[in-house]
Amino acid sequence: MDRLHALDALWLEMEHGGPPLAMGLVSILEGPPPPVAQVREMVAARLADVPGMRWVVSREHGVRRPQWAVTDEVDLRHHVRARHVASGADSLDEFVSRLMEEPLDLSRPLWELTVARGLPEGRWALIWRLHHSVSDGIGARTVMGHFFDLEPQGGMRLVEAASRGMLPRTSTAEQVTPPRGILGQVAGVTRRAASGAVDAVRHLPTAGRVIVDATPRPPGSLTGTISERRRWVSATEDLTAAKAAARALDARLNDLILAAVARGLHDLLSSRGEETDGRTVRCAVPVSTRPTLDSHADNRVSVAWADLPVGEETPEERIAAISRSTSWQKRAGTPLVGSALLSLTDHLVPSPVQDVVVRHGTWVPAWFAETLVTNVPGAPFPLYVMGRQLHHVHPVIPVDGHLRITVGLVSHDDDLGIGITGDGTHARDVDVLLAGMSVGFREIEDAARDMSKGHGRL
Repeated sequence: MDRLHALDALWLEMEHGGPPLAMGLVSILEGPPPPVAQVREMVAARLADVPGMRWVVSREHGVRRPQWAVTDEVDLRHHVRARHVASGADSLDEFVSRLMEEPLDLSRPLWELTVARGLPEGRWALIWRLHHSVSDGIGARTVMGHFFDLEPQGGMRLVEAASRGMLPRTSTAEQVTPPRGILGQVAGVTRRAASGAVDAVRHLPTAGRVIVDATPRPPGSLTGTISERRRWVSATEDLTAAKAAARALDARLNDLILAAVARGLHDLLSSRGEETDGRTVRCAVPVSTRPTLDSHADNRVSVAWADLPVGEETPEERIAAISRSTSWQKRAGTPLVGSALLSLTDHLVPSPVQDVVVRHGTWVPAWFAETLVTNVPGAPFPLYVMGRQLHHVHPVIPVDGHLRITVGLVSHDDDLGIGITGDGTHARDVDVLLAGMSVGFREIEDAARDMSKGHGRL
């Protein structure tokens, strides 16, 4: 059995006494939907190849020492189910909202696949839920990538395309070959711990400034107690148009996306009667630290920060302010320092100390961030499931700790799928944020057209 890393264990511990911390993906496909028995057959045929889908948590050694045990007894009648979605314009969003409130069975492998029928235009959806202790966003792409094909008749799978470098790069770390054997594993732990210490020291001067700049945020409506209710809303943006706008404005696509989120947060806070002039919202931005072409399913992620200027009036001003914030984080090496510190914690910190961190670490996000935005690059080409073409994908990101709103984005072909999760009691108005983001994208595209015509300057 393999022990959970510190970050994996933290995600598992955070769920105790609270709502489920399952991330997911809503995949909308052309119809007609297949019988659920055929979906189970497809999953069964590929299950042995998929990391994480046969893992069961063993707690024989306490909080600090939960371990993964591999089981051959995966009851697909439990894990793969069919449900009918009620009719209505927002019916799928409401269905996913309720689904997010249902806990995963922690005594079984921590995933679930729902076949959702009854969507408009004869379409159907596969809704994946995977516990965050199993994987981060990029790892989840690996898990789910075993079930998406590049051709209607099958053949190459998405996970194979990723292993061949056919997907956008997401890693900031160098690839490391894992050592073999007991002595090799001991040497590997020592080397990784030493390397983490070197990285932490090397980036210490600039990272120290970042930590000082990341002063605790005052309590506000975006953070606080999390209820067991959820509100999830989704939309699709034109990825091709967003990329063209980024080129015209000489901006990074991620900074452009954050600028659209800032516009949405402006509308959300204004609708709540809160002042936005001169205000920024501190946003946590997960950064993958996976080696290139890594295919593991665990959590290999660190966090950077971005101050979103919700008070700025023009998209150019928002993008410029965000670019300054994210560029400094990159120069400071903040994600690498965070990754190094996690490695040190995992290998060198005594178990009793890790117990305390795992049990009481959920308050940290509320001090330093007010929301979270994550963007996972997907396939830049069409995909298929059981011969049906995939039309749209939308991520499902859990709210956790004290962050009442999380924003997820995932690309597919020419689309950018958005999924926003809000606390169903304290942030039911996430539809205002989503509508504001749409306005933000239109404003950015208009600014890019003006730039191309020579009418503006970033």
